[in-house]
Amino acid sequence: DAYYTYNFNAPETSTFTPYRNFDVRHNQFSVALVELAMSKPATEDDRAGFRFDLNYGQVAQIFNADPVDGNALLNVQQAYVSYLAPVGKGLTFEFGKFVTPIGTEPTEANLNNNYSRAFLYALGPYYHVGARVSYAAHPKVTLGGMVVNGWNSTGDVNSGKSFGVTATVTPTAKVSIIQNVLVGPEQAGNADDVRTY
Repeated sequence: DAYYTYNFNAPETSTFTPYRNFDVRHNQFSVALVELAMSKPATEDDRAGFRFDLNYGQVAQIFNADPVDGNALLNVQQAYVSYLAPVGKGLTFEFGKFVTPIGTEPTEANLNNNYSRAFLYALGPYYHVGARVSYAAHPKVTLGGMVVNGWNSTGDVNSGKSFGVTATVTPTAKVSIIQNVLVGPEQAGNADDVRTY
């Protein structure tokens, strides 16, 4: 993913374009993202799986900005292991760093309807570190939950954890309805004030 952007307001003192999320460089050619992704899903034949995504470029620098651990995982977008337990239609456990399930836009530009991202994506979570579980309750309904350190931080900024639930309904192959809720304390050093998303 590479781009050239020109800001017609022509800021003289800044090379960055305000109100943009990942395509932020003014009057420059930029390598936004180079990605290498490897995965092996957990299946009934082999119940252990993994996902590992390496990123390079300014999107990786913005996406992985970490207030707790700095650049510890700067080039790792996701790194988690999974296990499919033999329960019902399959209960999947995952542990590690994973891209948030919240929102309609992925980080990779080629997977979006627009090249740039909405403000809601810019202000919401990008990734989480923790554990999550999902269960296919019906061929058209999947339920899930997660316990994470918070969002956009590999370590925790306080002593509290954030909790999320998700429900996905797929009435047809072309329509999916997804509802997510994420609740937890997200202020540095403050585990009392809760944020709900």
